[in-house]
Amino acid sequence: MDAGHEIRSGLTSALFALVLAVAMILLVASPARADATSDAEACFLSKINAARTATGAQTLQRDASLAGYARVHSQAMAADGSIYHSSTSDLAPYLPNDWVMWGENVGVGGTCAVLFDAFMASPLHKEILLKPVFQYVGIGVYIDGDGTLWTTHIFLQRQTATTTTTTPPATTTTTTPPATTTTTAPPANTTTTTPTANTTN
Repeated sequence: MDAGHEIRSGLTSALFALVLAVAMILLVASPARADATSDAEACFLSKINAARTATGAQTLQRDASLAGYARVHSQAMAADGSIYHSSTSDLAPYLPNDWVMWGENVGVGGTCAVLFDAFMASPLHKEILLKPVFQYVGIGVYIDGDGTLWTTHIFLQRQTATTTTTTPPATTTTTTPPATTTTTAPPANTTTTTPTANTTN
């Protein structure tokens, strides 16, 4: 009885140690994966803005709400084992009220660099990526257990985005003459050369 109890206790201790070790590995692995995800998202944003700058398009600002959706969508694609696009109804809770246009690129591959090159090599993906009217982007990355990178990029145009215009200020200098001007019209009373009524015959 005692020996059996000791063996069971030994197994229990061994299993507990194994579970604890696995838990510790997961605790270490999770921050590492989170860092890799953040690094990949930053990599995509940097490469996208560099490409846009090269073409004269404005750089994109990161939209936190769209990035949150993009991460969820990327993880869902990984779970399904295939890539697919979102719909406006999918995005509705994450889009601002003043949205005008949105576009999406999705992909799966080994690294940020490989996927970005693939986007740029595809005319349709490149067109969305470089579209001048877009002002914001939400980038989401999910890295699965095999290290494969799944990504979703949501591009956005808004009506109320701050832009620089050439509209003149409210007060301007014009060449309109003032209300009172100097004219060359003769004064009201003038001297004329009309002959007198009496003449010599």
